[in-house]
Amino acid sequence: MPIKIEPVGEKKTFAPDIPEGLTSARFIGYATLGTQPKTFANVTKHRPMIKLMFEASECCKQYKEGEPEKPAFISKKVSLSTGEKAKLRHFVDAITGGYSMVKSDLDAFLGKALMIEVKHFTGSDGNLVAYVDGFKPVPRVSGTDLKDYADESKFRFPVPPLVNDTWFYELEEHPHNWDKLNERTQMEVLSSPEGKKLEGHPVDYDQVEEVDEIQI
Repeated sequence: MPIKIEPVGEKKTFAPDIPEGLTSARFIGYATLGTQPKTFANVTKHRPMIKLMFEASECCKQYKEGEPEKPAFISKKVSLSTGEKAKLRHFVDAITGGYSMVKSDLDAFLGKALMIEVKHFTGSDGNLVAYVDGFKPVPRVSGTDLKDYADESKFRFPVPPLVNDTWFYELEEHPHNWDKLNERTQMEVLSSPEGKKLEGHPVDYDQVEEVDEIQI
């Protein structure tokens, strides 16, 4: 019996849920990832990392048939550093208006609004992938004092209210909220020396950077 050759259909590509540019967002959660390799200028170092998670307030889609539209989800992995050029500091500044004026735990910022700068890159499957390139504050009305920075009535335009539940995962509190992490994030955690210790594996302490407890 002759083998029938069927034409191969054209590969489908999909646009990202979030377009490029600045868009409003709300901080909905975070997960500490332990010590992870980070490469910059062809030099790889091991740094404590954290994944920040956001809902893009103005970019909604229907994820399941019969359910209402929900804001698109996006995350950003940053080092647990608060230096002037650090992305984590820029994130805190975008919410508080001034890092040096505020000391708090990250969970104090859950549900807060900010602007995220979104860019796209082409993934291995040919689809465009959205990523967070930076953070900016929601514009406030002229004359807003720093003490009123958390007052959303001072925003120049309204940011849609929070839709998703907020939560966080911290290695020190494992397994609390472990089930809320997707498989990829769980694998990232377990690949770290701290994650291996959770599973009873030997730890390479040469890869664990000693840092003081960071208080935002």
